[in-house]
Amino acid sequence: MLGNLSLDESSLASDGSNLTDLVLETLSIHLTAMEPFRPLLLLPSSALFVLLEKKILPQVTALVAEFYSAHPQEGPLLLFSNVDQWVGVYIEYKFQTPVGTHLPGLANYLARNIMDPAVQKSSIMANGEKAELVLCEVWLQILDQPFTEALKDKTSPKSRKLRGQLTRWLTAILRPLRPFGQVVVEKFQPDPLTARVAATFFRPAPARAVVQSCVLQGLQALWEAEGLSVKMVIPDLGQPDTSISCYAVALIILGLLFIALILVLVWKRKTCFGVSSQTRCPFLLLLLQ
Repeated sequence: MLGNLSLDESSLASDGSNLTDLVLETLSIHLTAMEPFRPLLLLPSSALFVLLEKKILPQVTALVAEFYSAHPQEGPLLLFSNVDQWVGVYIEYKFQTPVGTHLPGLANYLARNIMDPAVQKSSIMANGEKAELVLCEVWLQILDQPFTEALKDKTSPKSRKLRGQLTRWLTAILRPLRPFGQVVVEKFQPDPLTARVAATFFRPAPARAVVQSCVLQGLQALWEAEGLSVKMVIPDLGQPDTSISCYAVALIILGLLFIALILVLVWKRKTCFGVSSQTRCPFLLLLLQ
């Protein structure tokens, strides 16, 4: 028997982390930066990595420290990945002092306070908790431009230009609707060229009809500001949104006509019963037959 052996706790390590590191509170954050993904972003030593790190990390770290009233350790783990041609961001923080990293609310706090338009608010996740946002999809048909394969590529100049034009206009139109979150042009579809746009709002969100009405009213402003001729469409029907109004008007007119007919019948019935009981009402007898 070797007897009792003393163990130096500082010598224990796992995957490069010692025992002190392993017992620290850990916080993981996922988000998407709407920047073109480049393979060099996978290399921490590359200039592209460092540039995006300086753009994303300081603002997120400041908000995390503000939320927990405690500063995380310096040099958090930062990884970039390809998320449908945009940049997926993973950040892992460690805290020297115990903090309530299990408590909810950080994802919403980040979504409300990150002002960088490149950060997709709906993608933010903190320790598995997603930001609570209400999504309103808007489909816009661009009338004066043909669809090209370049629009499928989020990194192409043509795609980025058209996304920028639609984002600027929709943001200006929808920002007065509180509590506004963000506008993201998610993709373009062919035949005819149509953009799928995600407008996000914090709770309590405005009604979908209110959002669509604001977009319809701003179509002329888009033409004047960006030179784009656009109409809003319904994906299931492929028709302009104004067709809903025509259909609704038709239903209202039919309803009013039906109500008028009922009132006439009721009035006739009362008139017949108002006559002497010895007098028969031919109209009533006709209805009862």
